[in-house]
Amino acid sequence: MARKSKEEAELTRQLLLDTAMKVFSEKGLAKTTLASIAKEAGLTRGAIYWHFKDKADLLEALWKSQSPALQHAIQATQQLEGIELKQGMLNTARVLLVEMHDNPKMRMIMQLSFQCFADESLMETCIEQSKEDRALMLAAMECLHGNGILHDHLTPKVAATIFESLLTGVCEQWLMHGMPERSEEEIESYIQSLSLALYKH
Repeated sequence: MARKSKEEAELTRQLLLDTAMKVFSEKGLAKTTLASIAKEAGLTRGAIYWHFKDKADLLEALWKSQSPALQHAIQATQQLEGIELKQGMLNTARVLLVEMHDNPKMRMIMQLSFQCFADESLMETCIEQSKEDRALMLAAMECLHGNGILHDHLTPKVAATIFESLLTGVCEQWLMHGMPERSEEEIESYIQSLSLALYKH
């Protein structure tokens, strides 16, 4: 019975995630409430609040559920140092761009992420998450700087800004102007540009 209950809970959670994607795509992030997602899924408010404490928690769950390859790349990179860290960061960037191109749900989640700061209920959480992500990126760049891998004229702070800006900019341009035809060469050109902008070798 316990296993069945666990399986049922997981099915309910997945139903809520799928429904959230549908409602978010129709109404946008700011105009969607957890209650409206529960109603669309044919569930009670209590059911959705049992799985997700708030909209930010739901959005984080969506991000993780739709990009396991990216999550794995990020986690693996956090364990690296030196030249391996450099390669890990470039690989994470590559995985992000491939996921953005190939996975429509990933693109939807990226669109939602860009809407976070327009939603008052999410703004504080988004700011805190942004600070945490920035701290991790800065720590990585400080490690690369300490190992003499960054260009001499770059500080870790500037390098972190370049890394984030290039990836965010590419994703935003793709969302605004439509996805280009799938091209390994194009994706690699972005990765190569990132590498040349940041690293000595």
